[in-house]
Amino acid sequence: MDLLQTLLVYMSLVFATSVQTAPEPSAIPETPDYAAAYTQVTPTPTVPATPVPTIDITPNPAYKTLQVGDKGANVRAMQEKLQEYGYYTGEIDGAYGNQSRMAVERFQYMHGLTVDGIAGRRTLTVLFESREIRMPQGEPTPEPTIETQLAVALTPTPAPEGTPVPILTATPVPTATPKPTAQALPMLELQDYQLHVNGTQPQAKLFQQGDKIYVPLLLIMKEAGINVISSSSLELDEYAFAAGMNLVRFTHTENQYGEPVDLQLYCNDEPQLVPDRSLYRAEDILYVSVNSVESITGLLCSVDAEQKVVAVMEAAE
Repeated sequence: MDLLQTLLVYMSLVFATSVQTAPEPSAIPETPDYAAAYTQVTPTPTVPATPVPTIDITPNPAYKTLQVGDKGANVRAMQEKLQEYGYYTGEIDGAYGNQSRMAVERFQYMHGLTVDGIAGRRTLTVLFESREIRMPQGEPTPEPTIETQLAVALTPTPAPEGTPVPILTATPVPTATPKPTAQALPMLELQDYQLHVNGTQPQAKLFQQGDKIYVPLLLIMKEAGINVISSSSLELDEYAFAAGMNLVRFTHTENQYGEPVDLQLYCNDEPQLVPDRSLYRAEDILYVSVNSVESITGLLCSVDAEQKVVAVMEAAE
């Protein structure tokens, strides 16, 4: 009994001693608030873009709105003009695709127009009629060439103060002779030429531009007994007639100066090749090159320079 009491007293003393000598628990370090540190970063102020001034011009109602999916001569004329000013680099195919849309958007931005990629009347009026066309900007700066790098490397170090500076004589740079600008050849009336159609001599004017001779197409067809149905709109002039069992159509548009352009020929709605698509209009009469008469009408057309006669006749069967 005494031994048991002695063990209990001993164990009580050991437990009390261990509790008193145990180290106090250390405080858990606080985790730094990294999110708060990031949110306190001062944002860099954004510099607002300088607005592009708008071209002041009255929209021409003669222009038809063009947009993605449109095709034809009007789209082709727009592509050519955008390419001329450096906005369009794609193929001139008369199809309004994504490349045409992006070129229109860039052109609209540079001229303060609504940037929607749709070539409306105001956009087309600025493109074809404005004299304040702005060239595209934002092109990447070219890397310095080897010559530029060598020039920078060979630049002499400035001499110390007091050193006399040699006087250099500037060598004049030769000025390049400007190349003459190509001008359109004048359209001349052929005073001494006559037009013969199946043996008849209708009163008609003939014109010449360079080596091309132009004849009145509709008058020739009338003299040859070909009945033509015509229709006209702001976008397209169209003519149709029957050739045997085939339906033949030819069309043209007008440029911004009201001149007929872009002759197109169809047989049963299938596009046909035309040797010369150039056109001319005088006194509201449509003229085509003699090289295109046969393709359009099926009539043979020849020029006799010695007799000064342009003869049109039916092809021999």
